[in-house]
Amino acid sequence: MKLSILASIAGLCAAPCLTAQAQPVTQNYPVVQGNAYKFEQIANGVYYATVTRPGLGSNNVVVVNDTDVLIVDAGTSPAAARAFVEDIKKLTDKPIRYVVNTHWHYDHTAGNQIFGPEVQIIATDYLYQMLATTDVLHREPFLTSQVTTLSARIDALNKQIAAEIGVSEITVKVHRGNVMRKMGARSLADLVRMADALGIRRDKP
Repeated sequence: MKLSILASIAGLCAAPCLTAQAQPVTQNYPVVQGNAYKFEQIANGVYYATVTRPGLGSNNVVVVNDTDVLIVDAGTSPAAARAFVEDIKKLTDKPIRYVVNTHWHYDHTAGNQIFGPEVQIIATDYLYQMLATTDVLHREPFLTSQVTTLSARIDALNKQIAAEIGVSEITVKVHRGNVMRKMGARSLADLVRMADALGIRRDKP
């Protein structure tokens, strides 16, 4: 891969100078569609991942190396990270060995926790210190993007669930209330945490 990059740079250096009147070129990239992410191959082994499932939030990068995989940023939650990892299997069966965190905000780092000791988390010292010392759940951007919009997001999910299983939104709310009582969950957030701890998730076919 390094040789091909160097060859490309050399080719650009040897090319004639472009005139100011040159028109921009529209590039169409090969696309692989996953269950939750769309992957555009922007270079050999390099993919730009765009989230397509509501509620997951972040966009990421995947670099497929000779023997392993490096990803850039881990997503907005453990559920988002798991969906991302599952979709990467549509690109390669090589194991993920590196996660690069580009920023300390939750939408870049909250998925880190799904990775085991075999995966190296790569970040700056500043990022590490911010994660270790900052209460990210009670400051921006988490408050605006997650807490203040939570009611609207729940309503949207109620509609989505009702449409997918063919029942009314009221029925969805009743069933969720029954599950919360049986699980001893005081809030929807508690229920989500319980489901996440138990590894309960629903993947689209």
